[in-house]
Amino acid sequence: MNQDSQRLRAIRARGPVGVSATDRLPPPASPTGGRVSNLSVSCGYEQQRDLPTLIVDPDRQAATQLAAQLNHAGFHSYVACEGTAARMALQSTYFRSLIVIGSLDDLSFIGNLRNLRALAPHSWLIVISLLSDHATVELVHRCGADTLITVPFTVSSLACKLVEFSKRPRLEL
Repeated sequence: MNQDSQRLRAIRARGPVGVSATDRLPPPASPTGGRVSNLSVSCGYEQQRDLPTLIVDPDRQAATQLAAQLNHAGFHSYVACEGTAARMALQSTYFRSLIVIGSLDDLSFIGNLRNLRALAPHSWLIVISLLSDHATVELVHRCGADTLITVPFTVSSLACKLVEFSKRPRLEL
C-alpha cells in the first residue's frame, strides 16, 4: 500500500466525510410540496437532480456512506467498488456524473480513469484524491477528468459541484 493510500484510509477512518449538523436534518418542504435538500438550497438550485451519479471507490464502506449522503441531498447515487463493476454499470445506465476516488500515484487508477472516460464521454468525471499540485491537476485533465477535489472535502462542496455540472451538458473534446 502506498503512502497516499494510507493517508486516504486514515482520513476516511476519522468518520463521515463532510457530515455537518445541517446535512443530517431532513430536507425542507418546497412550496410545490416536493422535498428540497438543504444542500441544493445552499447551492442556489432548488430542483431534484434526476440523473444518476456513479461513485467508484475501492472502499465499499466509504463509497456507501458518500452515496447515502448524496442521496439525502437529492441525488440518485450508485456505488461501484472496482473498475469492472463501474464499466458494467456504464454499459447499462447513463450516469450524468462519475465520482472516482483513489490515489493518483497508482498506475491502475490512472488507467481506470482513462477507461471510464472512454466509456462515458458525455458524463462529468470528478476525481477525489489527496494530491492537488499543478502536475497532478494536469494529469487528471489528461486522463479526461473534468475536475479534481482534494480530501478532506465536504459533501456540500461536492453537491454544489454536481449541481453546477447538472445545469449543462458535457461536450466531448
